[in-house]
Amino acid sequence: MTLSEFTADPNNPHAVEGQLPLETNALYKAEDNFNCYLTVTQAMNLAENVLRKARMIQEYGVDDAVVALWNTGRDNETLKFGLQKARQGGRRSDAA
Repeated sequence: MTLSEFTADPNNPHAVEGQLPLETNALYKAEDNFNCYLTVTQAMNLAENVLRKARMIQEYGVDDAVVALWNTGRDNETLKFGLQKARQGGRRSDAA
């Protein structure tokens, strides 16, 4: 099954569960890196969230999905976990 087929059902487990937000102890972002500090409990929750989404991909046989972890906003220190379509091929190059 593809990710688009999986997410077409509004009652799919990912839609029901949501993006699993996780508050961090600290999250520092720069132009070319980030540093994330987690308490013991936060670190265990991060691992559980990644495993939950990975198991969902495996259990439902979503062939082209990956576990996504992201943060948006300059001052936001919350990580979110979800599913995205796997990238095909190498990274894009900004060089023309």
